[in-house]
Amino acid sequence: MKSRLTPLALSSFALLGVAALVMSGATAAQDDDEPKKKKTPEPSVYAGQFINRKTGARGPIRAHLKPSEDGPWEGKFEGTFRGQNFEYNVEFDATVKSKQTDLSGKATIDGDPYQWKGSLKGDSMTIDYKSSKGYNGLFTLKKTAAKAPPKKKK
Repeated sequence: MKSRLTPLALSSFALLGVAALVMSGATAAQDDDEPKKKKTPEPSVYAGQFINRKTGARGPIRAHLKPSEDGPWEGKFEGTFRGQNFEYNVEFDATVKSKQTDLSGKATIDGDPYQWKGSLKGDSMTIDYKSSKGYNGLFTLKKTAAKAPPKKKK
């Protein structure tokens, strides 16, 4: 005996197919709404210049960043201010977004509380800072190769 699909059976079958297609599209759309886990950047080094607007001082600065997946990032800033070398280790907050990473932090340097905020975008890092004593300025840095460790003497 040959089975025949009636027009009603074909319509029901087509309706089920459309319903399945719509439901799979809804599931895919729901997946797109889920927040995507952003990749934590690799540790990196940035080098450039700082400008202290209060004193007019300018100089070289280097930042070593160590991102963290689940806590504050660590950074080491080193450079030269008015002929004196400096080095400061700080922790700061980072919010990784699709096109940039927003940075913010607080630090006490030589007894003076500082607040700063900035961003990483592509190979550039910019930071605006200010202190309670009125020091304020800007860091403008570009990603660079990490400094090679010193060679051991034989």
